[in-house]
Amino acid sequence: VQDLACSGDAPMNEVLGGYIFVCNNDTMQEDLKRQLFGLPPRYRDSVRAITPGLPLFLYNYTTHQLHGIFEAATFGGTNIDPTAWEDKSAKVNRGSLPR
Repeated sequence: VQDLACSGDAPMNEVLGGYIFVCNNDTMQEDLKRQLFGLPPRYRDSVRAITPGLPLFLYNYTTHQLHGIFEAATFGGTNIDPTAWEDKSAKVNRGSLPR
């Protein structure tokens, strides 16, 4: 098992089974309201491996709770919504709410 979140790299030929984004109490409400999840720039390569339909999870490290299942609505990308969060360089993916 390869931990892509720790390495920051997703091999181009690797198919992901799901992806966990991280938030805290300060960012969780914005993540859910915008249906947009973000990570620091060092995760750029692994976020680019996200494809529409991929299961997504949101881990709140303040409360130690895992939320989901969400579904990726788009390919992973950079700066999808320039008004999201204060760090404009965050890598993001748009997700849809659980069914």
